[in-house]
Amino acid sequence: MGRYGEEKLQPWLGVWESTDRSENFRDFIKSLGVSAEKHGKLSRTFLTYRREGDDYYAETFVPGITFTQSLPFHFGQEGSGKRFGTSMKYTFREKGPEMHCEVELPELNQKFNEWCKVEDGELVKVFEGDCVTAKRWYTRTSGLPSS
Repeated sequence: MGRYGEEKLQPWLGVWESTDRSENFRDFIKSLGVSAEKHGKLSRTFLTYRREGDDYYAETFVPGITFTQSLPFHFGQEGSGKRFGTSMKYTFREKGPEMHCEVELPELNQKFNEWCKVEDGELVKVFEGDCVTAKRWYTRTSGLPSS
């Protein structure tokens, strides 16, 4: 995976598969003004957080809807990409063993934060918008399913 001891300092590194456990996820998607019918389903989702040298990648793969997203980043530096079919700006930060990301969707005039931490062997991803906080839980897995 990476350098020895890296997983202890950055426990969120690795491949994670969503569980059936979530709180307020559809409400969070709706609060962004995004179609909950199109993007608010709790499809089986894989998250990969990896490091290659000084470069980090946050990757999302949803096999049920053939969705893949890869966001390259350096901590504290703004990056850009697409989310929910619209342009986005993002900045990742480390806060102890947690990883935080500030997200702006300029076309939707929305900003939100998401962050993840490992609790009891599970990755908990928290989404915080203007008036809704949502959570999804993930378990560590050995890799992505074959297509």
